[in-house]
Amino acid sequence: MLEGLYPPRALRDTAMKALASSGNIFGVDGERSRFIKEAGLPIYDTSIHDVLFVLGCQGGNSPEVQPVVVATGRLLDSAGIKWGVLEEEQCWGEGLLHGGGLMEDWPLWAPDRIEFLTEALGGDRDRTILTICPHCRDTIQTQYKAFGADFSNVRLHTPYLANLVKTGRLELEPKPGTAAVHTPCKIFHNDEEGAFLGLLGAAGLTLTNPETSGSGFPTTCCGGGGGGFLWDSPAKVNQMRWEQIQATGLKDVVTGCPGCHRMLGVMKDEESRISDVSTVLVERLAGTGS
Repeated sequence: MLEGLYPPRALRDTAMKALASSGNIFGVDGERSRFIKEAGLPIYDTSIHDVLFVLGCQGGNSPEVQPVVVATGRLLDSAGIKWGVLEEEQCWGEGLLHGGGLMEDWPLWAPDRIEFLTEALGGDRDRTILTICPHCRDTIQTQYKAFGADFSNVRLHTPYLANLVKTGRLELEPKPGTAAVHTPCKIFHNDEEGAFLGLLGAAGLTLTNPETSGSGFPTTCCGGGGGGFLWDSPAKVNQMRWEQIQATGLKDVVTGCPGCHRMLGVMKDEESRISDVSTVLVERLAGTGS
């Protein structure tokens, strides 16, 4: 009977082994440190920086997503935002919540991460936390509340950047282009689709929304939801979604979630390119010739 419970054993074995060995969902050591050093990312200091940029497992350890971090940093610099990253960072909990550690590991992991993050913020949980990952955002902003921790200003990069554009702090030079758009589920569920699509429109892109699988639902899951990005699921939801994207005939695809980036990336052909909102915008920074 237990074999039929979620998450399946293959997911539990994959996710929990990686987290136990390295503190991140990839099971790698040293990659994040190498990346922040080579990219020259500033280390967060409460006396200097206004924004703590949380990279998450994928932003810190995935070579496919690290350019999104660099692009976001350039956009923040252009807008005059003082930001920094943590010198060290472990998974904030998505891997445990959906990877089989909910009952045994999560009650210990979450308080440890909450204490670590609170100390990094100088004890002020109202300071701004920014992330490119809607999964990290929801874990820190929502799931930690069950442990009495209210981090009140956790921001996803898409609405944060949209506000910088709206207020004139981030100036763009629109450049025409066409792309298929994959709206992440969590962006839709958090009512952030308008900011997401608005940013891409401000960048000059003409967007095509692929066919969706659910009536009345404006997007189709990439397959990463519910821990799907933690293992090779036999459901192959990402394959179905990629086929919908391919049907648009467009080779450029834009999304706004590292999980979606990863799930679609393993399905794409060599001619196709997957971009994040930040990498699209950084190519259109005003006065840079990007």
